[in-house]
Amino acid sequence: MSNECPICHKDNCVDKIFNKRYNAEFIKCSCGICYRVNYDLNKIYTQYDFDSVTRIEHWHEVSIKSALRYYNKIVSVIPYFNDLGYSVFEFGTSLGYFLKLMKEKGWSVNGIEISKRAVDYAKEKFDISIYNGDIENFKTDNTYDFVASFEVIEHLIDVSSFIKKVYNMLNKNGIFAFCTPNLDAPSTLFNQQSETYHCGHMTLFNYNTITKILKDNGFNIISITQESNHFENWESMLVICHKG
Repeated sequence: MSNECPICHKDNCVDKIFNKRYNAEFIKCSCGICYRVNYDLNKIYTQYDFDSVTRIEHWHEVSIKSALRYYNKIVSVIPYFNDLGYSVFEFGTSLGYFLKLMKEKGWSVNGIEISKRAVDYAKEKFDISIYNGDIENFKTDNTYDFVASFEVIEHLIDVSSFIKKVYNMLNKNGIFAFCTPNLDAPSTLFNQQSETYHCGHMTLFNYNTITKILKDNGFNIISITQESNHFENWESMLVICHKG
């Protein structure tokens, strides 16, 4: 398996990280990106399914709190987010609570989720139809006013292609909001056993690297704020940007 950086496409390792709990190996590139190496992708994908009622019930509570927190943060930055008639697409919907909230606000909602159980849950509970599949192979000609993706892009290998995809899916001046772990957060910066280095995380960023990749792909940053993730096991960046 190549150790080439998925962003700059060079093999310029400046540090290696091994998380013992997850048996996960990462490389820090000179460009600032940290990425997973020596992994079995099939094993990683199997952990994303909601394989028990207990797990769904657990994520039920987590998802409600997270959806409301993200919504309130975005509204504080973009006041018109409360207006009716806009369209939203979410990558990695989980159980569908963010889309449920947007639907209740009068928005047209759509999304994609890798877990069929989560997709079925959203349909049964909220009458929201979500594509079941993996993000990196997803294609569409539809466009939206807003694209969301919370604690998802760190699970992707080819983040550059994903950001290009989001750009093409957005209408003029469309908004892209997402959350992802911050490599420079105190809980991660000096701790190789941080939950940030989870076995399901493939590509990790800090403020400078996420800003650069967004600007390189035509986005203008509106705000980047520090957030706790679902379980408050690591600190994340909530990034809000618009199509340039």
